[in-house]
Amino acid sequence: METQDQLQKEGIVNPLGLVPGDPYVGIRGDSSLRETATVRPRYTSTTDSVFTALAPSLCELVENRSSYRISIGFNNNVVRTASVFDPFREEIHAVENLCDRGYVNRHFPVVAYHTKEEIVRRIYDALDHAGILDLTPQYWRPILRNRNNAWAIADKHEAAYVVGTLHLLRQIPSYYLRNVTMCLVSGLVTAGFNCDGTQIIRISAYKAFLNENGVVPD
Repeated sequence: METQDQLQKEGIVNPLGLVPGDPYVGIRGDSSLRETATVRPRYTSTTDSVFTALAPSLCELVENRSSYRISIGFNNNVVRTASVFDPFREEIHAVENLCDRGYVNRHFPVVAYHTKEEIVRRIYDALDHAGILDLTPQYWRPILRNRNNAWAIADKHEAAYVVGTLHLLRQIPSYYLRNVTMCLVSGLVTAGFNCDGTQIIRISAYKAFLNENGVVPD
């Protein structure tokens, strides 16, 4: 029981997600990048240039398609996605392509949000019924089973709000967004900034995170 309690309290993001009690956590990066962040030249990326057209497609992937995790690279102009239909692989797409609705239709099957949640539940159930969880240490099993039984996908509207306001973090004058990952299964946003720092934020606390940092939605 002591080991089980430790497992649930240790780490930054553990099998239960972000350590209980923290709405968001900051991680400092390379000090050489942090100390020079405000003097390095800033350039407009392709992602910046197309973001007005890209944002609706990103919302579409989150709300109505098979993706459960998306990563947007403002620094490298690609979007990485993971699908409930092939959860162990990752796809990489150029941001320009995702602005094309035909491209989105070809690459991302339509899945209702509640169905996406049900698929994840079935995968969790299948792992248990197939005896896969029995391969884990004994103290892990009740943690995973309790988590799986209580799990729910991130709130659809809160997830869409994250996507719709990413440009605000990109527009911060000194320490601005470089890349971001949102996972609907863990309910987390992981945001990397030009200072090499990282913020891990609960999707449910993302709006509060913006307010606390003086980022005001349009």
